[in-house]
Amino acid sequence: MTPPTPAAVRGAMKSADKCTAEELDAFREDPRPCSSLLVDHIRAIAAEMREEADEYTKLAHGSVYELAEFRLRTAKTLGRFADRLEGREP
Repeated sequence: MTPPTPAAVRGAMKSADKCTAEELDAFREDPRPCSSLLVDHIRAIAAEMREEADEYTKLAHGSVYELAEFRLRTAKTLGRFADRLEGREP
């Protein structure tokens, strides 16, 4: 499974009349149907989230300093993944 480009994801999430030229081109270039494109997008992000969750679990059991780092990294990570789910550039 290859994750789609952010522009293709944005194109899949919009109706054709609201897509930018970049989004429409990226969506048309991707051979997958809309539903498969979005499923692959979600699965790619979920896999990355699981990897980071494993790393964060180790930080959560650490010292006070590691807990502070855990909170900060969690907040930044959630924002980054929210952007990626919407098809914004990482």
